[in-house]
Amino acid sequence: MSKPGKFSPGPWTFESVSFGSPDAPISHKKIVAASVNGEVGRNMIAEVHMNHPNHEADGQLLAASPELYEALYALRQFGFNVAGNKMQQANLQNWYELADKALAKARGESS
Repeated sequence: MSKPGKFSPGPWTFESVSFGSPDAPISHKKIVAASVNGEVGRNMIAEVHMNHPNHEADGQLLAASPELYEALYALRQFGFNVAGNKMQQANLQNWYELADKALAKARGESS
């Protein structure tokens, strides 16, 4: 099974953005990824406007997308190992760790 990678690599972060002076109120938050291919700065992935009632939870979930993808990919690979009777405890533990980290980030408990 191939591992597609046509998206911005993680990790992504969920950050506050204010316009104008540093004392201006935060008007929205953004999901950003690290720069790629020698670009300067970081790449904005999406904006989450704060007038939406679930903006905080939605932003955390979006920012966790690369980790969630990795966890699901690892689960899929693990499924192939089980089907082929090649299950190893280290693979299972690695998948649990990936899944736990991705889920915690999606809940806003870690970055």
